[in-house]
Amino acid sequence: MHTDKSALPLWARAPSSLSLEPGELDLWRIGLLQPDWIKDRCRQVLADDEAGRAARFRFPADQDRFLITHGAIRHILAGYLTVSPEAVRFEYGNYGKPEIVGDGSNLRFNLSHSADLAIAAIVRESRIGVDVERVRTDASCMEIAEQYFSAGEIAQLKSVSSDQQTEAFFDCWTRKEAYVKACGAGLSVPLNSFEMPFGSAQEAAALFTLPTAKSNDIRFGTMYALSPLPDYKVATVVEGREGHKIRYWDWAL
Repeated sequence: MHTDKSALPLWARAPSSLSLEPGELDLWRIGLLQPDWIKDRCRQVLADDEAGRAARFRFPADQDRFLITHGAIRHILAGYLTVSPEAVRFEYGNYGKPEIVGDGSNLRFNLSHSADLAIAAIVRESRIGVDVERVRTDASCMEIAEQYFSAGEIAQLKSVSSDQQTEAFFDCWTRKEAYVKACGAGLSVPLNSFEMPFGSAQEAAALFTLPTAKSNDIRFGTMYALSPLPDYKVATVVEGREGHKIRYWDWAL
């Protein structure tokens, strides 16, 4: 399955220091196939607990993806905070979602990776979640949907033509994952307990309201969907109804 390249956003290399105003949303595209010197630079900035997690991966490729993803987010956040990557400090919620500790605590971010690509999403103040998935034509889409989607989403997926069903499934899946990650509550939010906007991945933004959301979950939010590369889907959910100016950055050292 291939996404129309004309629909892909334009990504640019970011300056070394960035400001981020309320109402702006920065999305970062991080390639996970990097030369050894990049891997070494990433490894050098990890905290001890992160280095320990990387070392526990059985396969070198998985270890490399972890250290590049976590090294890259440290370099990225350091550019906003004007500190060294090693100086960025995190605390983790009950379900493992990281937050910045210290002067940059109003900078909110989330991170996701799939296959050879990671995506970071960064805003001010609002809770945020992001999910990236590589579209796999061998996935048992309807079987998975019937287990994890709401009744309304299942019905909408069944209404899609068979040649578009896989793409529609991944559109919906990334949006649901992004919402759960934005809430910060992990899988304590059942995926079939809510519905996200359903439709084209090229939708610029969609406001949503979830009347049945629990007290700590996001009731009002904005969902952004895009294709960062052919055969990849991304969804970002930001708490609140305000629209955002999106900037697209390619990470590089």
